[in-house]
Amino acid sequence: MANAIRHKLVLAGTGSASGGAYDDVKITGEGQIIGNLDCVDFKVYGTSRMEGNVKARRFRIFGTSVVVGSAETDEAHIYGTLDIGGDMSVRQLKLHGRSDIGGTLTGDRLYIGGEALVQQDCEAETFVAKGFFTIGGLLNADHIDIRLFGPCRAREIGGSSINVKRTGLAYNLHRLFHSKASAAQDHLAADIIEGDRIYLEYTKAAIVRGSFVSIGPGCEIDCVEYTEHFEQADGSVVRQHGKV
Repeated sequence: MANAIRHKLVLAGTGSASGGAYDDVKITGEGQIIGNLDCVDFKVYGTSRMEGNVKARRFRIFGTSVVVGSAETDEAHIYGTLDIGGDMSVRQLKLHGRSDIGGTLTGDRLYIGGEALVQQDCEAETFVAKGFFTIGGLLNADHIDIRLFGPCRAREIGGSSINVKRTGLAYNLHRLFHSKASAAQDHLAADIIEGDRIYLEYTKAAIVRGSFVSIGPGCEIDCVEYTEHFEQADGSVVRQHGKV
């Protein structure tokens, strides 16, 4: 049986369309799609509202988009604002704008360069952040690399290698556009951080567990448990530590 022919869908100005299977979907004005959407390319330059789930090979948001259901895509580039009511599954994510995800976020490689709010868990092979994020549940990835440019928060963090640093450039830029007091609040906060190799700067946590644990400057940790090696920078606070 031959594959059904997919047509392009273009919404310019103000308009609406029914969901279904399409080739390319492009919204340049104010568009609404009612029902589930399955397409190859999904591009929004204006404002869109999707009354259902969205499945696309490529996701490009330059404006503002709301997905009432869940979203599934291979590649997502978010330069504007994307709000998803359910889960988001993406192979590669580059977030330069803002995204609010009501469920879980899963992917292979996640890059957070803007602001991300994930209500539940976030799981990936590689998680790189150079922006702001709040994760209501567990952040779990093999490799976690966080460059602090603003306040970041996760209830729990787990990974093979966890690297958290505040770069001098990020700190100086923040002080240029914000107050010194605001820049001083640019910490990573978590209840539990657990991994194999852990390096932390400007982190506040109740418990840190790992094989090789290095506590850098600006940290405030209640308890560190390690199996191989532990070191602590002068000026950081570790109230209790022990080899287990």
